[in-house]
Amino acid sequence: MLFQQLLLDLQNGKDVVLATIISRNGSAPRMTGARMIIYSDGKIFGTIGGGQLEARCMLTAKEVCISKEPVIKEFKLTGKDAASTDMICGGNQEVLIEYLSAKNLRIIKLIENLVEVEKHRNKGWLITALPDKLTKKPVLIHGLISTDSVLYLDQDDNEIHIIEKNETQGESPSLSIHGQVFDVSNIKEPLKVSIEGRDYSIQPLDIGGTVYIFGGGHVSQQLAKITKLVGFRTVVIDDREDFANQTRFPGVDEIQLVASFDHVLVNIQLDPSSYLVIVTRGHLHDHIVLSAALKTSAVYIGMIGSKRKVETIYQALMKDGYSRDELSKVYAPIGMRIDAESPEEIAVSIVAEMIMVRAKLLKN
Repeated sequence: MLFQQLLLDLQNGKDVVLATIISRNGSAPRMTGARMIIYSDGKIFGTIGGGQLEARCMLTAKEVCISKEPVIKEFKLTGKDAASTDMICGGNQEVLIEYLSAKNLRIIKLIENLVEVEKHRNKGWLITALPDKLTKKPVLIHGLISTDSVLYLDQDDNEIHIIEKNETQGESPSLSIHGQVFDVSNIKEPLKVSIEGRDYSIQPLDIGGTVYIFGGGHVSQQLAKITKLVGFRTVVIDDREDFANQTRFPGVDEIQLVASFDHVLVNIQLDPSSYLVIVTRGHLHDHIVLSAALKTSAVYIGMIGSKRKVETIYQALMKDGYSRDELSKVYAPIGMRIDAESPEEIAVSIVAEMIMVRAKLLKN
């Protein structure tokens, strides 16, 4: 979402300042990689934690708008400091604050590729050579790797090199910085390294994941609103035209009207970043979809229903040959235990559970 807004701003000829957390420790409110766009009129898009952290970054942004040179600001806020400066949390953060010109075609090309990675939920790693502490060289060098290829690399760079993927390597190209090789597929969290006296940031892009919602009822309507807000690509699937349409689900990424749920997963490519939410209109459809879902690599499979309904479907699936161990990976009854009753509350509980699963996935 932020990269899309950033690209739109630049394409419309608007120069902006981008603030990015490049390192943190302690109880800082946002993770490394959090970003915020700062406009010349003082407005912002996104957040890096709120409070005085953002206020100070905005002051620095005014200076960066004049100098046009990137800077790194270090903020140290422990418990007492945080309380006195209107911050919710303490901790230390380093924030990269950089000026992005709408005339900089290299930056626009980079952002275009970042948007494509997000759009298709591909794995990607953004590499940034940070302002040089020794020589005070402020020019940033950027690179972007996806699972399959090098999407972008500054042409005048002689520090960063990409080792193209081949059959003997892992699932992604490798990264070489001054001869030191990194297998980016093993980098699950933002990494800051110092090589030859210069710091480099390697940030895996948060692919968010794709949520497939089976059934277009009341809970699904509320669920689709929230999944989009928290960064999930959202696909709604139903066998009824009145329930599978843009009018009922405005703004979702995809709507699939299927003939039936019998073979609904045949043409869907699922992976460990897929989340399946089974909220169809009856036991039979839930049974069919869950049976197929258990054969996939989806990281999350959740099914709505009471404990009695869930156990009834489990008994039927065990007669079909599934084991209790296989069924144990299903989140059912679905959602966090918050005594949710209304469709809105149930949707909140489901999304909370998926966020928990996603957080564990990103840390592993």
